[in-house]
Amino acid sequence: MNANLTGANLEDALVSEANLIGADLSFASLKNARFLASDLSKAIFYEANLSGADLGMVNLTGVHLTLNQLKQARALFGATMPDGVQLGWDEEIQGPTFAEWEAQYRARHSGTETNLRGN
Repeated sequence: MNANLTGANLEDALVSEANLIGADLSFASLKNARFLASDLSKAIFYEANLSGADLGMVNLTGVHLTLNQLKQARALFGATMPDGVQLGWDEEIQGPTFAEWEAQYRARHSGTETNLRGN
């Protein structure tokens, strides 16, 4: 069973190494939350507030959200993006920056796709 966190207030929360696969975070307030090394794959972020969220090393594979929501995040270093691409962190984790990933994503989707959908 997937966690139903619809409308949850997780502002300023520290969520470390949590398994939230498929969680429904619709309308949740995740402002300044820190989801360190957590698995949020296939989670639903419909209308969720990600302002200032730290999504470092988080698995976002197959999530339902928008590019604008991702841009609200404070940190995405080392995160695995919705399409499975892992962003770079340092010498140990090689990968594109968020800006590079976004440009590649837009190029693959004719520059118009802003809603990311899970598989």
